[in-house]
Amino acid sequence: MNAKVQEDNECGFLELDTDAQWELLSELDDHTVTGWNKRRKIVNSHFTKEAAEAFIRRKKHDYGEMRVYVESQYYAWEFEAIKEAILNGTLTYVPKVAAL
Repeated sequence: MNAKVQEDNECGFLELDTDAQWELLSELDDHTVTGWNKRRKIVNSHFTKEAAEAFIRRKKHDYGEMRVYVESQYYAWEFEAIKEAILNGTLTYVPKVAAL
């Protein structure tokens, strides 16, 4: 199959995009696809959906398919402490002073 793909597409089967791979597999008479494995991992965390979507627009070329996933940070004490410090004004930016 890889040789046929190379003739038609000038690349190997695994180098085709996922949709093209599925299409080729569906055309095989003696082959039935019954399942697949897709892994997901958290790439970055944001306070707002808008910030997450902006990150996806900026970095999708580095990571491929990405989507916004929402998970509660209620039990993450560090996240809650940062959020509280932002809201009550105790978290402030202090610029780093260049060493002489």
